[in-house]
Amino acid sequence: MRQDWLAAVVLGVSMLAMGQQAPKVVNAQFHSEPAGAGLSATVNRFQHANGPLWLGYEVAAVPGSHFSVCSGDSEGSMDDGCCGVYRLEDGDNSFRTSDTNQTTRTDVAILVRIDQGAVNKIRFVGAGCRLDAGGLPFTWLTGVQPDDSVAWLSSLVTDDNHGLADQALAAIAMHETARATTALVGFASSAHPLWLREKGAFWLGAGRGHDGLVALERLTTDQDPEFRAKLAF
Repeated sequence: MRQDWLAAVVLGVSMLAMGQQAPKVVNAQFHSEPAGAGLSATVNRFQHANGPLWLGYEVAAVPGSHFSVCSGDSEGSMDDGCCGVYRLEDGDNSFRTSDTNQTTRTDVAILVRIDQGAVNKIRFVGAGCRLDAGGLPFTWLTGVQPDDSVAWLSSLVTDDNHGLADQALAAIAMHETARATTALVGFASSAHPLWLREKGAFWLGAGRGHDGLVALERLTTDQDPEFRAKLAF
């Protein structure tokens, strides 16, 4: 029994190490480090660096999620959700869910671009896609906790930059943790302006499965008729 226990421990450690492997990144000044101080503090430190750079980290995604990730003219060569090498400097995201294999674990890489002291772009790709950083520094952060990720991404959702808010909400919706649903419900509440409520509700429906549906059903009693009209969509 002791040998079996030791074998199980070794296997568990091996699987964890495999899950934390750095992505395949080309055309980059690459290095990796732990986010031991917490994601917010770690990102804040990089915001004081000179020039544009990319950060990335991996979290568990909603089971059944599929990420269609393409760059420029590479859309015709889809392979396991990746179109060849995903070019961070000119790529974009699309996302879909599937009714099959809902229990299959999927990981997602959250990718963050920083320039002039601020986050100016957020992308997400399925774990395992090859990345091209466009010659910029790229740091892979290990040990990021999913709830910490949701909290930090939520801090980027403000009235100052609707585009960045859209990207942060989409990334939040990809997280497996229930904290993501809670965050989106909060953004869809009457405490926020209509544009943000609409975005929060959209991602509840598009990314959060049954829990998202339950949240949307509760919101149908909202006092704002314009918001209720948005919920139908």
